[in-house]
Amino acid sequence: MNFISSKCKAVIFLLIFIMSCHIFAQETASEKTEEKSSWDLLLIPILEIVFKGDVEWRPDWPPDIPCDGFLISRGNNFTQVIELSNEKENFILSRDNEGRLKEFPFFQTDKYIIVKIDYDADGMLQRMNLENKDYASTESSDDKTDGKSEEKPMIIDFQPEFFPYSEFSPGGAFPVITASSDDSQYFVYLFESPHFLTETWYDSDGNMLVYSRADTYVTNGAWRINSLQIHNADDIQLINYFFDTSGNITEIRLEDSVFSALYANKRPVYWRLSNLYNELHWDTQGLLTFFRVYEPEENQLINEYRYEYQNDIFDNWVKRSETAYVLQYGLLAANPPSGWGTWNRRIVYF
Repeated sequence: MNFISSKCKAVIFLLIFIMSCHIFAQETASEKTEEKSSWDLLLIPILEIVFKGDVEWRPDWPPDIPCDGFLISRGNNFTQVIELSNEKENFILSRDNEGRLKEFPFFQTDKYIIVKIDYDADGMLQRMNLENKDYASTESSDDKTDGKSEEKPMIIDFQPEFFPYSEFSPGGAFPVITASSDDSQYFVYLFESPHFLTETWYDSDGNMLVYSRADTYVTNGAWRINSLQIHNADDIQLINYFFDTSGNITEIRLEDSVFSALYANKRPVYWRLSNLYNELHWDTQGLLTFFRVYEPEENQLINEYRYEYQNDIFDNWVKRSETAYVLQYGLLAANPPSGWGTWNRRIVYF
């Protein structure tokens, strides 16, 4: 009996050990899947801006970022530096002496990426430094570290003569692009077709992290993205872009949200995002005079923001002061805490 009992105990122990290993393997696989599915860095949308050579407002930008922050409309409208700042944020758009973008912010829903670029002696893209930042306005008081993310920058190295949709591009597969962050290394493969670009990321062990296909078209010497299919470990995301005849993005359609806008002279006059829509009024000089926020179902005005400006010698604004109003008891009442604050611009012209 003691022998049988000991044998049974050994079998039971062996079964428990096997089950524990199986559960651990499942949890590890689940963690890897979760890690893969969270990969959200894509180069193609950033490269679209790099090769276009300008940062233009899009309807999926955060509402507190001035939609004309990088728009210069009078005087010498080709600028070497535009620095946009308030008490919480500081964004820089800069160009080298040849007019190529050297630094710019790439805005996303809940964060932004500071993009810094190096070119080789022939003016070809050589390296990008990508640094993720959290918006100071979205940080909780417990998580604030000077209002910024502590993630390590991602260094992207390109092979010589990387220039999609140009005379330098043979089409097909580009040489591998290497990406590194801290002690991690990744490999990125881009493939160019006349009507689409694909992008695939692998980690150093050869595991695929993300695959995306961007349907593209070329206009005025620049290529634009019509749609993006993004394949992660366990889901597929589809993003569609729509344009007006001037090339402005009129709609960005995701699976669970739609951002849309109508324009006049490259400036949005109607802007819909989430469950709100915005009405923007501009004066004859191209300055935003007031910004109204409505609840669409009842067409109810919620907030209004009114602006005053200080301009530089070219009559482009360098300081925008705001007065915020909220609806109280059926009337608009001044309420500075509900506003987005004063924005300043430092502009350096060529």
